[in-house]
Amino acid sequence: MISRAILGMLLFSALGPVRASADLRLAGNIGFGMTIRKQAGLFEWDWDSTREDTTLAELAFGYTPGPALAAFVRFGARIDAAQDGDTPAFALREASLVYLRPIGADSLGLRLFARQPSALWLDHGLGAPIDPLALGEDVQGLRAVLRGPRLLALLLAADGRSWFEDTEADVGGVQLVLVRFRGDANRTPGVRIGATYSHQRPAGDPASATVWDRDQFGFDARALLYGVQFQVDWSFVHAEEPFNPSFDAAKAGQPHRGIAGEGPLTDAMPSEAALRAEIRAPRLGSARWGWLGFAPSYRAIGSTHTTPLLGPQPSLGSPSRGVEGYRVEAWYELPQWPVWLRHAYDQEEQFEDADRRVIRQESEIEAWLVQDVRARVLFTQTQATDWVRANGEHHDDVVVELAAAEGSTRMRAQWGALDIDKPDRRDVFALQGGVRMSSRLQAIGRVTWARTPGNVRSSFVAALQYWHLPQFEVALQYGAGWIGDRADPVLDGDAMDADGRDLVQLHLRGWF
Repeated sequence: MISRAILGMLLFSALGPVRASADLRLAGNIGFGMTIRKQAGLFEWDWDSTREDTTLAELAFGYTPGPALAAFVRFGARIDAAQDGDTPAFALREASLVYLRPIGADSLGLRLFARQPSALWLDHGLGAPIDPLALGEDVQGLRAVLRGPRLLALLLAADGRSWFEDTEADVGGVQLVLVRFRGDANRTPGVRIGATYSHQRPAGDPASATVWDRDQFGFDARALLYGVQFQVDWSFVHAEEPFNPSFDAAKAGQPHRGIAGEGPLTDAMPSEAALRAEIRAPRLGSARWGWLGFAPSYRAIGSTHTTPLLGPQPSLGSPSRGVEGYRVEAWYELPQWPVWLRHAYDQEEQFEDADRRVIRQESEIEAWLVQDVRARVLFTQTQATDWVRANGEHHDDVVVELAAAEGSTRMRAQWGALDIDKPDRRDVFALQGGVRMSSRLQAIGRVTWARTPGNVRSSFVAALQYWHLPQFEVALQYGAGWIGDRADPVLDGDAMDADGRDLVQLHLRGWF
């Protein structure tokens, strides 16, 4: 049955949901890439159920007329059940024009981009980075970077408006202008100072917007002294809001229930500000006494410090503002026996979006039992106290791992139990393995079982990979590869919701 499925995949006219992409470089090397996916529609292995899912074909071209200039464009056509007609229309999916030129010891890079959210990437210290999808998929703009041995200057102007699609609503998207400077001290090695300014205009109709403009100022510093790294990150947000007569200013000054004060820092600094600080010593000690590391950190985010363009922040709960807390993490490696111990204690108070205290503790031990066998145990405790509802939650989770490798064969087994002492306990077991059949051919596989109250789910993934790097690569895969693809497969939420559907994927890529 599977051999018939693979043969059917190669016949494009008879495919179910298919993804095909190709890229061609017109100067220098020539490359191509293609991925074909058959995903079950209304019936399992029904290759004629094309309209049940999405058929996507993509074609990309790259051109490098000289060493300093490169152009790239990608088109795509999509057919799905929601569209009318059977003829797909190709539309622009991605484009960029890049200019890179050395200027003495420095370099200047310019990028004009369209529908490339990754162009919003920004280096950061302790603060959360800009979310690549904060402005949506239809983001376009200019990115200019001047880089030197001890200096970096960045200018980014982006617009999330849908320029390449027909739309009846004349409403602009999110607009962003960002300037970033970073420099290393000449006379004091290990000292780095940076400053960031961004101006954001939210999407939507300005007449109905709750925030017209938002300006953010940021300052970060890093110093390295005797193997210990010190970091601090401070930012301030000013939002220009329209007059709202329904806002009751008296309520803004009322104290939060259950918490007498916001915190020692958030109570003293402006509510629009955020402060993060960390001290990190990764490896202290000697081969005789062992190696010790520690990383205490503190964070204080004001109640009105709204930064919607940032990605997920390392918070124990949902609030992204009105949070203050600290984290202490330490680890120790024994000198004679390869055993690694780690413990972390994290506590934060949440007083704006939620009135509660969250405490999380992590204890981990990892040891090599023999030369090729490694064991690991991770125990996590989470305690959340809700001051409004006057109740609390307690969660105990454990992960046990056993990994072995011999020659070209490797295997890892994991078992995880979430909410051990509760009626809704979930158990997940994952088994991963791989074997190298030759210098260029290997087979890998992963199977997961998840037991939830009243239900047991399983998934299976297997792949055959041939790597002739850097010239050619091909992979044939069966199963949903996104189930259990985290660093700890048993903590992947997809394993709990695995539907076990059939999926075959063929991947080809090469350069000449």
